[in-house]
Amino acid sequence: MISKNLLYVALVSLWLPLIAFAQQQNEYAEGQAVLKVVNPFTTIETVNGIVSTEQSWFNSLADQYQISELKPIFESPNAEFDKYYLAVFDSTYTVDEVVNAFTVESEVEYAEPDYIFIAFGTPNDPFFNLQWGLSKIEADLAWDIESGNSSVVVGVVDTGTDLLDDGGSPHPDLINNLWNGNGIYGWNTVIPGQLPDDDNGHGSHVAGIIAAETNNNTGVAGMAGGGFGVDDGIRIMSVKGLRLDGIALAHQAAPAIVWAADPDGDPATDDGADIINMSWGRIIDPGNLIRDAIQYANSLGVVLIASAGNNSDDLDAEPVFPAIYDEVWAVAGTDVNDLKIAMSNFGSPIEVCAPAGPDLYSQIDDNIISTTPFDPGFYLNSQLIWCAG
Repeated sequence: MISKNLLYVALVSLWLPLIAFAQQQNEYAEGQAVLKVVNPFTTIETVNGIVSTEQSWFNSLADQYQISELKPIFESPNAEFDKYYLAVFDSTYTVDEVVNAFTVESEVEYAEPDYIFIAFGTPNDPFFNLQWGLSKIEADLAWDIESGNSSVVVGVVDTGTDLLDDGGSPHPDLINNLWNGNGIYGWNTVIPGQLPDDDNGHGSHVAGIIAAETNNNTGVAGMAGGGFGVDDGIRIMSVKGLRLDGIALAHQAAPAIVWAADPDGDPATDDGADIINMSWGRIIDPGNLIRDAIQYANSLGVVLIASAGNNSDDLDAEPVFPAIYDEVWAVAGTDVNDLKIAMSNFGSPIEVCAPAGPDLYSQIDDNIISTTPFDPGFYLNSQLIWCAG
């Protein structure tokens, strides 16, 4: 397992002012709730529009609250995740009353709302001179030692990655650095069974900063994109857990984290990401589901990275989740003068800072260059330390 006290490695999130925590109007999705039960259901069927199972206690609540759907949250074959379900109920009932009804039931470990998380924003080498963050962290010197390693996998849990660029193939600056362990470059928990393509731009932006192929006369230079040898770039695992609108529900984000850490559902195998980047969060405690997913990934030795947020708040007073969890590296932003940018959060949970601001460059879906107020830049040089062993 990699100790975060010994390993200097992390990823940073994108920060775009169009979506800020102050705009987070809804805490959770209406008409549904997350359940973790004591004993998994063996039979789930619908009778006259109401869910029926082999467990009578649930059937009573299903009748009372008109529960029309009950589905597993995790697709993992790991039995550890068999107890998690999403219950969909009649909208005439409030989330609080349904959650409270399940919470007092002895067969329920916990019940909670399906909390909402938001992406920190929406959003070819010819533009290296515009990437001041790379210059600031002296990336060129790091590249003399290590420019990437194809055995290192970064799981970008986000809106997806540009896999259907012009012509129906992945973005030209990413195509050589995509993880393809399952034939579709990753996983999609928003629309299960679909390609984890980016329909927003945020995830591709993150991926470009991390792993856009370097030294290829195209687009931007990713910090660990390789390009100085043969097939030497880090690999991006695209895990789509955020929707088109940049929002993730807990029941989508949690399985995305677990899948990135353990695609085959067998913790004894080593088929998951080495690092997971989470460029999203929320300011209200999201309960247990996300924490369970993060703790599982951490138990497998995965390094988890999240943005500290962009409200210029003290995290000791106004915590941002999941960044403040002990298992997660919280990353704040600095400017070209190595000073905290005005909008960056701060406080004791911050592990490290990275280049940030409105004039950092990366790629987005349509092959153009875009500015971003926060660069996954801490990950930059530190990621190369990982690659170099």
